[in-house]
Amino acid sequence: EEEAEEEEEDDDDVNSGRRITSPDEVYHIFKSTQLFIGFHPDEATEAIIDLAISLEKPFIIVPCCVFPKLFINRRLNNKT
Repeated sequence: EEEAEEEEEDDDDVNSGRRITSPDEVYHIFKSTQLFIGFHPDEATEAIIDLAISLEKPFIIVPCCVFPKLFINRRLNNKT
């Protein structure tokens, strides 16, 4: 019961909108995360995937574009 109360307090801290500056606190938050979501993450895509894999957490990425300026030779099968 005491652990449940402690987890609730941690959740309140995360949802409070306060600035988090401690690397240990960031790690604790990431480690307790249930799912990582990258919604239009642009260049952060790989970092999200790497973090989720390293923490053995599920993840989902919803891309927004294919970075046409970074990958000028990327083409679809129909050459577009």
